Amino acid sequence: MASPPNGCSGQARLIALTRAGPKIRLAHCWAHARRKLVELTRAGLSPVAEEGLILIRELYRIEAKIRGREPAVRLAARQEQSVPVMATFQTWLADHRARAGSKSPLGQALAYIANHWEGLQAFLGDGRVEIDSNAVKREMRPIALNRSEGIRKASGGRFSRRTPCSPVTTPARRPGR
Repeated sequence: MASPPNGCSGQARLIALTRAGPKIRLAHCWAHARRKLVELTRAGLSPVAEEGLILIRELYRIEAKIRGREPAVRLAARQEQSVPVMATFQTWLADHRARAGSKSPLGQALAYIANHWEGLQAFLGDGRVEIDSNAVKREMRPIALNRSEGIRKASGGRFSRRTPCSPVTTPARRPGR
């Protein structure tokens, strides 16, 4: 089994082979996968990263055309258009991973993508799955911001940005209790 995403043991338990119940497959986020390539390209450090971004942009172009459509329509379009792009990307990834030093920024970016490859392909087999988690994060951001503000007010101003915040799913508690 792959390491849990972001080191989250809760997610590791959900995808564990020994878990009872229906099989859960994680869908990894292409926005996270491309982030390191974007950073390398902006810094002018890697033309190879730009090649990868061109392929990722093609996946997003396809997604933009099918956004909001029925899952069956999205799945058919992905099978016809995105699967070949992903096959090209996988070949590109294997080729450049073999050449890039594992400790180099490019090597680390490519390793991240390779380590999450199965989850990055999840959108190809299910028309309900998004290519990234951006829409979910946009919906969650106001909740997290309001929660942080509530904790700051409840703490009498002792809360700062550096104070660790519990996950959004846990009830807010006043610091020191």
